[in-house]
Amino acid sequence: AITSQNSSVTWCSGNTETVTWDVASTNLSPISTAEVNIKLSLDGGLTFPTTLAANTPNDGSHDIIVPNGINTTTARIKIEAVGNIYFDISNANFAIYESPVVTLQPVSQAKQWGDNVSFTAAASGNPTPTIQWERSTNGGVSFSPLAGETSGSLTITCLTLDENGYKYRARFTNTCDVIYSDIATLTVTPRVTSTTLVISPNPQQYSDLVSFTATISNAAACGQQAATGVSFYIGTQLFGTASFNVVGNDLVATLNNKELLEPSPFGTAPTGQLAPGARTATAIVDGANSNFIVNDGSTIMNIEPEDARAYYTGACFASTLGANNCNAIVTLSATIKDISAVAGDPDYDSYPGDIRNATVTFINRETNTVIAANVPIGLVDPMDATIAVATYNWNVCITGNAQTFEVGIIVGGYYSRNSSEDNVLINVAKPLGNFVTGGGYIVLANSAGIVTGDAGSKSNFGFNTKFNKRGTNLQGNVNIIVRKTIAGVVRTYRIKSNVFTSLGVQAESWGGKATVNSKAIAQDITDPNNPISIFGNGSMQIKFTDRGEPGTNDSIAITIWNKNGGLWYSSNWNSTNTAEQILGGGNLKINSSNSFGSREDLMAGTAGETDEIVVFPNPGSGLFNIAFQSESDNMTTLTVFDLFGKKITEGSVETVAGKNTFELDLSNYSSGIYLLHISTAKSTKVQKIVIEK
Repeated sequence: AITSQNSSVTWCSGNTETVTWDVASTNLSPISTAEVNIKLSLDGGLTFPTTLAANTPNDGSHDIIVPNGINTTTARIKIEAVGNIYFDISNANFAIYESPVVTLQPVSQAKQWGDNVSFTAAASGNPTPTIQWERSTNGGVSFSPLAGETSGSLTITCLTLDENGYKYRARFTNTCDVIYSDIATLTVTPRVTSTTLVISPNPQQYSDLVSFTATISNAAACGQQAATGVSFYIGTQLFGTASFNVVGNDLVATLNNKELLEPSPFGTAPTGQLAPGARTATAIVDGANSNFIVNDGSTIMNIEPEDARAYYTGACFASTLGANNCNAIVTLSATIKDISAVAGDPDYDSYPGDIRNATVTFINRETNTVIAANVPIGLVDPMDATIAVATYNWNVCITGNAQTFEVGIIVGGYYSRNSSEDNVLINVAKPLGNFVTGGGYIVLANSAGIVTGDAGSKSNFGFNTKFNKRGTNLQGNVNIIVRKTIAGVVRTYRIKSNVFTSLGVQAESWGGKATVNSKAIAQDITDPNNPISIFGNGSMQIKFTDRGEPGTNDSIAITIWNKNGGLWYSSNWNSTNTAEQILGGGNLKINSSNSFGSREDLMAGTAGETDEIVVFPNPGSGLFNIAFQSESDNMTTLTVFDLFGKKITEGSVETVAGKNTFELDLSNYSSGIYLLHISTAKSTKVQKIVIEK
């Protein structure tokens, strides 16, 4: 029988272990010189030999290096002699274990204040190693175990800056050995945040409402926050402060419904921060926490001009400094209103700005040249900053005896208005005799025609006309402006003429009455840079009454027919014709010591005038010689009218084909201009006669 001295032995894989045995047998001779192998049999599996020198195997021992990777609890030792004679150490049962081997190393990590961090480690071995996490707070000089941290993961929450540089390792222990993982270093830095600023709405008009919202992302952790509040600026102007609220991991602060207004009273610093354009807005963070890296937020605030309305209030008529002087000083004036002062306007809003931030430019619309820019502007009422007046004395030199200017108003600065709706016609004339002129506007109430001017809108006018020195031709010009809303858009129309067909005047000591007829050309000038032709070769009639200075009681009636004869525009239609209407502003002037002109019902067409009628002398004192050609033998009627269609005299003569002459005696009539009508059954011819005494 073979007996073993080492039963229930524990070995560790990879270690050097000692085998001892004792062979007791009465049937076998001792092994003296034969080779003896020690074999480790793992349940009849792997064996490994070790050659021994001759010895006395009855009582032997030998060191064995146990191979790595062997894990078993049932192993037997066999002694092999020559001839494959085995001597089993039959009662020797060995438990072979494996030392710990790290299979997962912890990794160094960089984190921010307030973060959580986890280190993970693992090891193999038999029996399964235990784990204990250790920490060094002195740069790795020494490590201390962390109580209770005996799992494969070590988690640390709410990191602080004090933990920067701490080192961590895992200690693995089993029956065979104690080993350590690699050392992992923890880096902790301040928490990085991101600040954004949003202004809504953006863009927004000057003086209107906006809301500011500042958000700091990643700014709340572990019961602390990156900042306490924020101050909102546009440029260098402070709009207010707000406290932060925690929303998830972010901080949010809002300042609602702030008007885009500069400090009060007007002119208080800082100024100019809200001028229209792209402005830098900032959110300046207050009460920053040193555990966080906090930056200020910024954005671009696009400020647009506020709406304004412009109303021309200056002179519509002016005289030059003398009959031989082209220069006149025209006082241009405009009332400028913040849109909040124009109730009922489609663009109205209730958030007023300061109209003193507006700029005013007067411009000649026909030539598109600036008359005056940055005209001084002042409040009408010191307590009301929404209404102001701009005034400029325009020194202008006219061409000819009279000139009409179409003047527009451009509002800039913090405000915007540049519309043909605001254009006015200003008539400047020399103080000459036998001359009619006027300029101003009427406020429409009963307009009619294809273009019916909007009720309540202004219809501007400017005109001047006179006979030439010989009294044979009319000279001058007319400008009319009418406004009509079509499909929600206010269209602006300009009617012009410099071709006159007749002029009639009844001069009085207080002024008088006049009727002017001319051709007409109409354009749509809603877009001043792209006028649209409406018609040419139309007809226009202007009737007016000059009731003396300063013109506040003057009245006018304007009628325009298109080239097909239809009513295109009437300034004040009474269901039958255009009635005169008191001016809303301006002045009408009749400069004449005599009455002259043509019959009213023939004003619109004097095509009957012909060189076939000869009057001599003309002008004359009252006795005239008349010669005219007749196409056949006829009974001819001669009728004389004054300017207003009043029949002065009438008679009949028998005429023959060819040249006819007769004498006309008007010596009993006063000085003035009269019309002689020579009528047959087929036609009427008209000739102007001038009496001078």
